[in-house]
Amino acid sequence: MVRHMKSSDLKIGELARRAGVSVRTLHHYDDIGLLEPTVGGGGSQRHYGPAAVARLHQIRSLQALGLSLEEIRGCLDSPENSPLDVIERHLRHLDDELDLARRLKQRLETIACSLRSMETPSTEDLLRSMETMSEFEKYYTPEQLKKLAERKELVGEERIQQVQ
Repeated sequence: MVRHMKSSDLKIGELARRAGVSVRTLHHYDDIGLLEPTVGGGGSQRHYGPAAVARLHQIRSLQALGLSLEEIRGCLDSPENSPLDVIERHLRHLDDELDLARRLKQRLETIACSLRSMETPSTEDLLRSMETMSEFEKYYTPEQLKKLAERKELVGEERIQQVQ
């Protein structure tokens, strides 16, 4: 669906920067038919309108849930998956992540409290903490764990606690 560019359209570089993906990723999505530019393609400059931005948002949400590009294509092409369904699915996933992160934080705080008191943490506290860490690692991909660590460093522990 190629049309003439509108002022609300974004150039590929701007969309990539604002969406947190590379231009190469957007080219790849176009090549595999997952996200087509509104204007352009081939050798010309690609531009993306509101519908393409909305579709990219769905793609990014589904990626955050751990779906492969093929699974994302199936999900987006399915009439049972509206944009609202994708957002609600992502929200449920985030709620689960938050619950898990809070559990891990509580377990680590218990151990830290023991250590601050110059006590040896109980075996049970250590085991619970490791169980939750394992759950956390299964829940997040290595790339997601890296991004979480980068965000934590950028935002700072104090701000994270304020938000929580």
